[in-house]
Amino acid sequence: MVLDSQLSTTQKETTADDALLTAILLQQKALRMRDAGKPHLAVSVEAGRVLSSLVIERCSPFRMGPSVSHSPYLTLARMRGGLLHAISSLIPSNVPERQEISGLQTRQEHAFSQEDSVIARTARGRASSYAEYVRNAFTREFDTRSRVVIGGTGYVDLFPNILLFELFGDSAVYPARRELALSRLLQSDGREIDLADALRLLRQAAAKNDLALVLRRLRDAGPLSAISRDGRQILQRRRSPELLRTVELQVLEAAADLLTPAEARLGLEAIKASLAAGGPPDLPGMWQLAVLRREVAWRAAAALANTCGAVVEVSDMLLAEVKAEHRDHQLFDTAVRRALSVLDWDPLPEHAKEAWAAIMLSHHDRLPRVANVIADRLGRMEPLAADASPLDITVHQINLALKGQMPDPAHVEGAELVRELLESIRSQAAQGSYSFGGVDPGDIAAALVIATGSRGLWDSLAGFLTDMRVPRDARTSAFERLARAKVLIPQGPAELFRVHAQRLLYGESSFESGSPVFPYPAALRFLAACELLQDVDVYDAVAALAGGRSAVARREAAVTAAVLVTKRPLPALLALVLPLAGDKNPEVRAVAGGALVLLQSPDDYLSVVAGRRIVDLLSEDGILVPMVVLRELSDVSGPLSSSLRRRVEEVADRHNSRIVRARAKQVVGQPSQR
Repeated sequence: MVLDSQLSTTQKETTADDALLTAILLQQKALRMRDAGKPHLAVSVEAGRVLSSLVIERCSPFRMGPSVSHSPYLTLARMRGGLLHAISSLIPSNVPERQEISGLQTRQEHAFSQEDSVIARTARGRASSYAEYVRNAFTREFDTRSRVVIGGTGYVDLFPNILLFELFGDSAVYPARRELALSRLLQSDGREIDLADALRLLRQAAAKNDLALVLRRLRDAGPLSAISRDGRQILQRRRSPELLRTVELQVLEAAADLLTPAEARLGLEAIKASLAAGGPPDLPGMWQLAVLRREVAWRAAAALANTCGAVVEVSDMLLAEVKAEHRDHQLFDTAVRRALSVLDWDPLPEHAKEAWAAIMLSHHDRLPRVANVIADRLGRMEPLAADASPLDITVHQINLALKGQMPDPAHVEGAELVRELLESIRSQAAQGSYSFGGVDPGDIAAALVIATGSRGLWDSLAGFLTDMRVPRDARTSAFERLARAKVLIPQGPAELFRVHAQRLLYGESSFESGSPVFPYPAALRFLAACELLQDVDVYDAVAALAGGRSAVARREAAVTAAVLVTKRPLPALLALVLPLAGDKNPEVRAVAGGALVLLQSPDDYLSVVAGRRIVDLLSEDGILVPMVVLRELSDVSGPLSSSLRRRVEEVADRHNSRIVRARAKQVVGQPSQR
């Protein structure tokens, strides 16, 4: 409305000054229409036509600053060049109307142009700002001496440079908004208003991948108010179908349990309107399959439904989508599975659960991922496919045995098939090849020996797990499963593990993906839990992980301590885990907090300190740390200490997240806490 009001004035005039103003306003309008998901091409073409007929020398001269040596007409020419570049950026090269606009350059022509344009000077300014940021970051990282900074805060802002792209209406504004958001995130120091503004910038930059990372970190560690602030801004300003894009839906999904039921209902109605209109529109300058855009809408709808009590409504909506989709579509299968994983199934009435159970039975061949999540939520076994392979049948029987639904686990078939698969992988690895993905024979073999006590398979499994030519990826799941199970290892395989223990922990295997952590965490948990390592070696390995530079290593130290609590209590582990409760990484703090709950013992003098750390962790603003600690507290058999109980009650009353409040209420409402 502002731009149209201005245009109604300038377009009535016929001077060169008014023509330039009209072109500026039209191009500005074109960019804003593109932001709003509306057709913008005709407006940008019109700006180009106006600019094509402009003769700079007919514009009115104006006074220049005392330090400027060139004439005002050079400034106007540069302005015209910047506008032409902006217009060119919004009109695709295959549009015939480009030919009607004189002065437009192709991307290649502009890249090789020597003109000192506004765009070139903006790029130099951005580069200078980045260089200053790198210098400041270097000083903070490497100059550890006490010092007093005189003059300035070291804060670097790209906004002045990005503002020029905004004012010209140039499409380069999208990556520039992203750069501004990321620089502010890295310099925010946790300020809620800066973080909320960064979320808005990422949305307006259409940076969906960066936005997902930031939302996850803010949900994990807070401040949650940054997410709820941006979510409420979306509900106020972007509820119409053309404005509710996938980036807005990402924020609404993350903010769902931070909103009131009325606000969540408002968001759900907006999503339903969007889906009825064909689903969220494409982001500016991008194209995405409709099913992927609809998936984001389904997930956001499920999250909002959990808050406003509309889970039956969204369940019926997804059920209708499944019944209407008759193609074998892997992307559709994955999309619905993810939405169903977000939905809270507890409030669903029995008839709704049975409707999904019927889908599991009738669609398990066509939509295996949907069938899998239904089986998980309903606590049922998936049916075997008609063309199930012998390995599929074995896995199905193992699952029945592990769930106690098979009368005699000894009747599980396929041990010889699994043994052949293990030997095949070892043979391929010895020849320098390995195929990633697909089934995990190591994990299947581990589950088989746990479920059936099959002694005949142990020799092959032990040889497989101690073969350093076999990559970690093929062995990790088996080690993890064995570490947490009650299993009796025959003497021969047990001795093999003892002999190879140090190589397993510190040796490098073939085909490693990424940067492996040493000592090998999964092998450590297995060897320690099954008492295949001396106490001193266990402490040494856990301490090495706890002191690791990477957050992954420190997290693995806390996970190892938590696993060993019930399998092999080692008193000194508490002292190793306590510092991890103050780690800067929220995932490390979360796992460490859960481990502290498990490691507490009335006989340990450090239990008082552990209790204080647990209380502190429950006070965190994010969701991840309190949820993990509360989950472990819900399994505590005895009453909580008075200070811990008070803090849990405070969390139940005041935490920003609905799911954290609900979990805290569950803890204080347990019979052991009454």
